[in-house]
Amino acid sequence: MKRTLIAFVATVAAAVAVPAVAAAENGGPGALQASIQAAVAEQISAASSAVQQTPVNGNAPVTISAGGVTSGPSSANQNAEAKSHADSSNSAPTSQWTNQSQSVGGTAYCAAGCGGAGAAQANGQASKTEQVSAAQSATEQTPVNGNAPVTISAGDVTSGPSSANQNAAAKSHAGSSNSAPTNQSSSQGQSVGGTDACKGGCGGAGGAQLNAQYSETAQASAAKSDTKQTPVNGNAPVTISAGDVTSGPSSANQNAEAKSHADSWNSAPTNQSSKQAQTVGGTGSCVAGCGGAGAAQLNAQKSATAQMSAASSSTQQTPVNGNAPVTISAGGVTSGPSSANQNAAAHSGAGSSNSAPTNQWGTQSQSVA
Repeated sequence: MKRTLIAFVATVAAAVAVPAVAAAENGGPGALQASIQAAVAEQISAASSAVQQTPVNGNAPVTISAGGVTSGPSSANQNAEAKSHADSSNSAPTSQWTNQSQSVGGTAYCAAGCGGAGAAQANGQASKTEQVSAAQSATEQTPVNGNAPVTISAGDVTSGPSSANQNAAAKSHAGSSNSAPTNQSSSQGQSVGGTDACKGGCGGAGGAQLNAQYSETAQASAAKSDTKQTPVNGNAPVTISAGDVTSGPSSANQNAEAKSHADSWNSAPTNQSSKQAQTVGGTGSCVAGCGGAGAAQLNAQKSATAQMSAASSSTQQTPVNGNAPVTISAGGVTSGPSSANQNAAAHSGAGSSNSAPTNQWGTQSQSVA
């Protein structure tokens, strides 16, 4: 029991004495700040569109008569349009920002051992983005339009105009894009007091700052667009008569347009900025050991960007247009104008681009008395 009591008293005494000794020896403050940021984004996007169109339009009146035949206009008109569109995109903006401020008092006016301050700041930022985007669009169009009136008569034949008119449009578009802007900003401020007017051992200040920034972006984008068009348009009036034949104009008119366009692009602007400011007090007017100040600043920035972009566009057009009036008569034949008119346009375009501006900025200021 006596031994236990002695031990308890000694423990309490030690607990009371520790702050007193610390106050007398003037051990000093210490501080630490740490910040870590990490951002990871992975994206995959795909789009596919396909259109297949096969419109068929026809006009084929047939007349067989033992007497005279009088017919009005005969025509086949067709408007056909086929469109395909595919878009694929990724967007992954990343913003990282940190601000650290630290103030550590010194040992000024200390009269004893005067150990002293110490401070540390650390900040780490990391950003990694991976993006894949693909788009495919295909259009296939085969419009068929025909006008084929047939007249067989033992008498006279009088017919109106005969025509086949076709407007065909086939379009395909594919777009693929990636966007990954990255912004990283860091600010550090540190103030460590000195040992000014200290009378004693006067150890003292010290400061450290560390900042690291890292950004990596990988992008792949591809777009493919295909258009295939085979428009067929025909006018073929047939007249067989034992008498006179009088026919109006005969024509085949075709307007065909095929378009294909593919776009692929990547954009990955990167901005990194770092600012560090440090002030460490000196040992002015110190009377004793006067150890003292020390300061360190370190900043590292790294940015890596990999981009791949591809675009493919193809257009295949095979327009067919014909006018073939046939007249067989035992008598006189009077016919109007006969014509075949065709306007065909085929367009193909592909665009591919990469953009990766990188800006890195760092400033450091340090004052050690």
